[in-house]
Amino acid sequence: GSCLIILFFKPFQLGDYIKCEATEGTVTEINMFSTVLTTVDNKLITLPNSQITSSPVINYTAQDKRRMDFIFNVEYDTDIQVLYEITNRLFSEEKRILDNPAPLIGVDSMNNKIIRFIAKPWVNTGDYWQVYYKLMEEFKNEFDQKNIKLASGFVINNLN
Repeated sequence: GSCLIILFFKPFQLGDYIKCEATEGTVTEINMFSTVLTTVDNKLITLPNSQITSSPVINYTAQDKRRMDFIFNVEYDTDIQVLYEITNRLFSEEKRILDNPAPLIGVDSMNNKIIRFIAKPWVNTGDYWQVYYKLMEEFKNEFDQKNIKLASGFVINNLN
């Protein structure tokens, strides 16, 4: 039954990168009773198809575009304009970031100690990890140069 559901509804195919509960990897085999994933560090994981059909499956490669979510909790006295300048410059210099949809950039929340700043660009799915690691390193270097300090406090989301 589970195999027929997977073959009929095709929530993923060979080569897709999926996540089911805490397990994720690239689909390398779809068998009668199980699906085999290869992890990023080259381990093989065999998932029972019954688990896959009874749990939510995230398919990261089904779409050709993927959004990155950079979330920085910075100290409250940080100059927000500097964060916008850094983000806009890094995003405009990185040619693999897509213009459409446009990146989402802004202050997500704040309390008396922390500003939560988000920067969410879109890339082609195949470029995701290379661009993510490159930008993370560039954000770190820029924050160091501009003396922007990440906040050490804990942010709770959606407080009214």
